Amino acid sequence: MSLTKLHFEVFGNPGYAFDADFNPTEYTLAKENDVWSRKRHSQKPLQQYVGVGNEDLTLDLLFDTTREGLGRDAVAVTTRTERVDRLMRVDRHTHAVPQFQVTWGTGLKLRAVATRLRQRFTLFNADGVPLRAEVTLTMREVGAENSEKAKKTASPDRTKTWVVRRGETMTTIASHAYDDARHWRVIAEHNPRVDPRRPAPGTVLELPPLPSTEGAAR
Repeated sequence: MSLTKLHFEVFGNPGYAFDADFNPTEYTLAKENDVWSRKRHSQKPLQQYVGVGNEDLTLDLLFDTTREGLGRDAVAVTTRTERVDRLMRVDRHTHAVPQFQVTWGTGLKLRAVATRLRQRFTLFNADGVPLRAEVTLTMREVGAENSEKAKKTASPDRTKTWVVRRGETMTTIASHAYDDARHWRVIAEHNPRVDPRRPAPGTVLELPPLPSTEGAAR
């Protein structure tokens, strides 16, 4: 039986897909409830349950290029880790990090965006070329609903509200609400007093409808 490799595939970029060099020995899934706390005059803070936050997946991956050689013919392991590093880079056109799907056989399938990357280089050749790296990648689940289905269930003439959850930005909110991260500017312009990169958890945003040609907020 052939070994099934952990696989990454980036949405909207068919050429950007790769397998992990080695399958992880373990991974971690984490989820937490979001609670909005609001202070009241001379009373205890009022806490309101907002909902269950999206799932976070943390993978520990090993990359190694020692098979390519240890001397002058050595290949830097960064040529392998570069594929993971690109998941953290903000696209200059969408102003958001890429959405991707990670799968491992039938046991793991998650659509996500990368939120944290840690690279630890543990082996070098005599010239200081890194040959082995331990990579820890944390990603957050994002909605995978079909945009056409979302349009049918939305009210195009109605402004909606969104309570900001921990770790969210206007780009991730636009990705959920409009199925397109590029519409973060619409949210920012409608909520000028809120920092689009670091909206405080519990902040209530207004999500205005988009023109009918672009879709509407759910």
